[in-house]
Amino acid sequence: MRALLIIMALILSGCSKNTIHIYEVGLKPDSKQQLINELEARGINYHFTDLPVPERYDGAHLNVHPLELESKQVYDLKEIVASLGFKYVEIEPFNKENHRYTPGNIGLYLVQNRQAQQLPEVLFADNCDSDELKITFKPSGKWQLIDSNQHGTWQFEMGYLTLFWYEEGNKYPYRQAYEQSDEMVNTFFGPKPAKRYTRIDSFKKPVSIMNCDLQVILAE
Repeated sequence: MRALLIIMALILSGCSKNTIHIYEVGLKPDSKQQLINELEARGINYHFTDLPVPERYDGAHLNVHPLELESKQVYDLKEIVASLGFKYVEIEPFNKENHRYTPGNIGLYLVQNRQAQQLPEVLFADNCDSDELKITFKPSGKWQLIDSNQHGTWQFEMGYLTLFWYEEGNKYPYRQAYEQSDEMVNTFFGPKPAKRYTRIDSFKKPVSIMNCDLQVILAE
């Protein structure tokens, strides 16, 4: 019995560091920075995941162990989420995927713009000098230029996509906005439907992908 108790103590000590696991979709860059500032000001350990928010979620949710529903950390998180503009925070011991967090760990789910999940995962450069470029989008609000170390954040709202890229040492980001439209394009297999994202700002940017339109041909 003593040996069993020692083993259990070791297992629990490995998970003893309180961590807020953050899942978000469509969170604006200024809101995300405010969230980070609030968490760090209160000394709360956090981790942004790249996993998508379940389709059934909307607004703000906290998934908390039943023993910690009334904890100070939950109270702090409710205040922080309210400061981001969310009117209500749903708190539950299980999330809607029937997953329970262990003591000291909390799942924070934030949906500020559900349309952000409607963006294709990969878009291809078009109408520029670098048509071979490809850009990938993560549900966490990050973009990555494939085969490159260039990356940044994005938001998608009401049919408009905006890319943000921070130059090292620069507080303010470069940005490029795109307007989404539907079109038909000719392929080897005949006309196919496509999504086009036409850049709005024609001024040359230091990031190559921002000087291109973006496009994806949809599978039927």
